[in-house]
Order: sequence, then C-alpha cells, then structure tokens
Amino acid sequence: MRAQEEIVSLVEEQIDSITNAEMQEQLRRYLVKPTLHFRDWEYSQTPTKFPCWTVAILIPGSLAIVNSDHGHGTVHPWGLVDLNNSWFGMDSEWFLKLEDAFIQSGLWRGPLPTNYEVQ
Repeated sequence: MRAQEEIVSLVEEQIDSITNAEMQEQLRRYLVKPTLHFRDWEYSQTPTKFPCWTVAILIPGSLAIVNSDHGHGTVHPWGLVDLNNSWFGMDSEWFLKLEDAFIQSGLWRGPLPTNYEVQ
C-alpha cells in the first residue's frame, strides 16, 4: 500500500500535467490532505474492502475524488465516490487521470483540453 507522501507526490504530478492553469487552480481549492479509508468492493462474493486515499472533497458530505490501486483502480486509479456510503461504485466513475475525474465531476465548467477524450 502506498504511503501518504507518495499520494501527495502523485496528486502534484497529476495537477502539473493539466495544461489549463485555471483548471489547476480550481482543482487545488478542493484538495485535502490525503486520508486513508477503506471502501467496499461490491463485485466480490465475500465481503471485501480495499484501501483508498481521499485527495479532494468536491461536495462536502457528498462527493470526493479518491485514489486506489485496487478494485477499478487497478486500471483507472482516480475515482469519483459518494461520501454517503462506502462503496467503490461503478467502473464508469473511475478514470486514468485526476483531470478526467475532476472534469467528469461536473464542477469544471471551463473549456476542455483540445481533442479531449475521457481516459
């Protein structure tokens, strides 16, 4: 499992890769100190929980961006999760890049990157 310092570095790398300075600035306003928690993997026959790091609170008590190397995170490590439950959610709520998770949250209303495709 990754350490908190690794997650901080990973978030910074992801933000630095965003080409739109306004988007970087807006996303930074939602960042929180990475906090480890465990989410339920609902696609298992036996109860399973995987570690996730909350990195941004987009809507307090409702929506966050998390990072995980487990579950959907094995391919798409950035997830939009509901803070009202502990589920991983659907694979369509997990993304390759932090930027994609932020755009798909609906909170970014500015221009999309040239030739933008969700990854």
